[in-house]
Amino acid sequence: LIEVKNSQIKDLPDDWIKVNNTKMVSRFTTPRTQKLTQKLEYYKDLLIRESELQYKEFLNKITAEYTELRKITLNLAQYDCILSLAATSCNVNYVRPTFVNGQQAIIAKNARNPIIESLDVHYVPNDIMMSPENGKINIITGPNMGGKSSYIRQVALLTIMAQIGSFVPAEEIRLSIFENVLTRIGAHDDIINGDSTFKVEMLDILHILKNCNKRSLLLLDEVGRGTGTHDGIAISYALIKYFSELSDCPLILFTTHFPMLGEIKSPLIRNYHMDYVEEQKTGEDWMSVIFLYKLKKGLTYNSYGMNVAKLARLDKDIINRAFSISEELRKESINEDALKLFSSLKRILKSDNITATDKLAKLLSLDIH
Repeated sequence: LIEVKNSQIKDLPDDWIKVNNTKMVSRFTTPRTQKLTQKLEYYKDLLIRESELQYKEFLNKITAEYTELRKITLNLAQYDCILSLAATSCNVNYVRPTFVNGQQAIIAKNARNPIIESLDVHYVPNDIMMSPENGKINIITGPNMGGKSSYIRQVALLTIMAQIGSFVPAEEIRLSIFENVLTRIGAHDDIINGDSTFKVEMLDILHILKNCNKRSLLLLDEVGRGTGTHDGIAISYALIKYFSELSDCPLILFTTHFPMLGEIKSPLIRNYHMDYVEEQKTGEDWMSVIFLYKLKKGLTYNSYGMNVAKLARLDKDIINRAFSISEELRKESINEDALKLFSSLKRILKSDNITATDKLAKLLSLDIH
């Protein structure tokens, strides 16, 4: 379109055609331009119709040869898979897995996460010790961002890689055959079905309970995070107790920020944490953390959330205030526990209907930690 000021319209050729106008200008096209535009639209329509005809002919040819083409595609896919596995086996840092009979087990030395390792040349390897002798249930605590979720994903990846015939990233690995790998990882809701984050979490747990058996590998990442602390601890505690009392307990990796779960007594349970080093920096009330990403035996009782807030570059004043509130809550919790302990002591010592020996036994049975 040709745009012309309204004051200049009188100077235009008579055969120009007005298309639209505004307060200040009008827009015109010429007879020749209009004819060429119509011709262009005509050929565009011809092109579309011819393209559709050619595409239909192409589909008919594909349909006639579909069976053979599908065979070729499947063979190429298998070739690609075998070639990839062969290329993987040539990696000097990968080893052939050894499969063992008997009870379920995964024993690996210096195992690595194949995905993260490809992104980070300084990836820290970890051993895997899961068996009836070394504990079928591994409870893993540690700081936020310390590597807990990456570690349990690593175990699942190595298990799957081994069972499809691939070499795996480790110095050595022995494992049994698994029927399934069942996971509860991450947090999300389901708006379409009206399910909250916690309900989705519980539905995943229900699916795991219905489908697991002694030849399963379970990955449970921070179960109970979608609800209040007390309910989260209670459900996680009950879940671990349930599995630990099964005669055919599957292998389970259970990450958590609830350290009291590590106090569950069972020969099947082992406690681990992702190692770290504390560091006090000038001008900060809280302890900073240096992640070592190494799996160590034992529990850790601090998640170091302030450190993650710092890494996210949250305002320092907000973090300092959060730390102060956290310390106050911790002291209140300690005082509450102390009051409960003193009440128990007082009740035992004032009991007149039990012997001194029984009193001593009750005192020794109190949890003073």
